[in-house]
Amino acid sequence: MSDRTKQNDFDDLDSLEAQLPRLIASGELKEAARRAIADQLARGIPVTFQRGEAIVKVYPDGREEILGRVPQRTYRIPPDVTVVEPR
Repeated sequence: MSDRTKQNDFDDLDSLEAQLPRLIASGELKEAARRAIADQLARGIPVTFQRGEAIVKVYPDGREEILGRVPQRTYRIPPDVTVVEPR
């Protein structure tokens, strides 16, 4: 058994999980993802992602291929549930 005393990674304030809200709110996560995608395309590797309902594969030469479609979610937040926005 590990001598680790933390319950989980969220107890570590330096962990990626603990920093996610800040990274999302500041836009750093989005920019890091865009840099990673650009780097992958520059290396000649296609990128696959979801755009709306479509699953799209973008090739380094700019071609786009629609691989399939994902139906819109049907889940609705129950009326008695309040969504709290981050501060």
